[in-house]
Amino acid sequence: MEDRAAQVSFHAPAGPVWLRVQTRADRAVWPRREVEHPGGPGLLDVTDLPPATEVVIELGQGATVQRCTTRTLPSPPGPELARVATISDLHIGSVTHGLASTMFDRAPYRDPAPVRCARGAISEARAWGAGVLVGKGDLTQHGWAEEWRTLGDLLERHAAGAVLLGVPGNHDKPQVRDIAPHLGLRHAGFSPEPLEWVDLPALRVIAADSACDSRGPGSLHAHGDAVVDLAADARRAGRAVLLCLHHPLERAPLPLQYPKGVSWAEGRRFARRLAAANPDVLITAGHTPRNRRRRVAGLIHTEVGSTKDWPGVWGGYAVHEGGIRQVVRRIAAPDAIGWIEYTRWAAGGLWWPYSPGRAQDRCFTHSWSATRPG
Repeated sequence: MEDRAAQVSFHAPAGPVWLRVQTRADRAVWPRREVEHPGGPGLLDVTDLPPATEVVIELGQGATVQRCTTRTLPSPPGPELARVATISDLHIGSVTHGLASTMFDRAPYRDPAPVRCARGAISEARAWGAGVLVGKGDLTQHGWAEEWRTLGDLLERHAAGAVLLGVPGNHDKPQVRDIAPHLGLRHAGFSPEPLEWVDLPALRVIAADSACDSRGPGSLHAHGDAVVDLAADARRAGRAVLLCLHHPLERAPLPLQYPKGVSWAEGRRFARRLAAANPDVLITAGHTPRNRRRRVAGLIHTEVGSTKDWPGVWGGYAVHEGGIRQVVRRIAAPDAIGWIEYTRWAAGGLWWPYSPGRAQDRCFTHSWSATRPG
């Protein structure tokens, strides 16, 4: 859900599928429209909805009609100023999926599934209006030069004109590789610097390298002080901060999830310093790969899932004068959605309910504090 749009996911046989959206008072806000569906999973976009309104979505095929009730998000205060998108855990170069690597892509496409999913995410994010695209790590599977070149080709073709920020993940820093991670980032069109930022109206977007090596756990020891300084400087300029990391901050002293993120003790110390420097910070990470939202030291902290496996998503951030809206959108590319649906059965089917998280984890509106200098 967004404030004025919704994405409807469904599975249906081949044939005409119709969609209608109306308010609870039976007032049509999106007249019935019909599309020809090739069969299997599908995604439809609904636009021009009123914000903060409860709506009934009806999807039908033949005599079968499914209904669900949901509510559009409220718009953040003030006019919309910019849009940012994030992609993470692309794993360009991977050929299998699942805990035991037993899931293979057998679709008759020239490009492997991770490439198709990444292409769909990048092109859809740009069509959504993102002027800044952030790669949040694990952009490749093995950190090989050929994988970086493949990603660079995708970005050159489908992200032309966008500002690119990128950081490596643990998969991008294996011990055995034929190119250094910072040179790989340069091959793909990103800056090779481990800490990058760009200033937008009302927002500073920061991308910081949290990956130590291929073992998995992350750290902010190398760049945490610089991030805090950048956040403080943003506050003095009247800007909030969107901080993009690969590793999330652990939620408990004893790691309860795999793969591991930034340790609880280090993450807590960092978040407290960051909140003191600028209370208007949204931290978003990848790595896990799942969709979650919580607060750390008063700051909103989100995890956004992978482009290449269930539910197959990218993150969008609509920047307003007084707040921000996060929306996690599923990849709708026809050559990607079949693979994404297949990967829901990973981990013996447990991945299906685990990865997506709750709707409020994925899509929400957040207003900045009134104390931020302007």
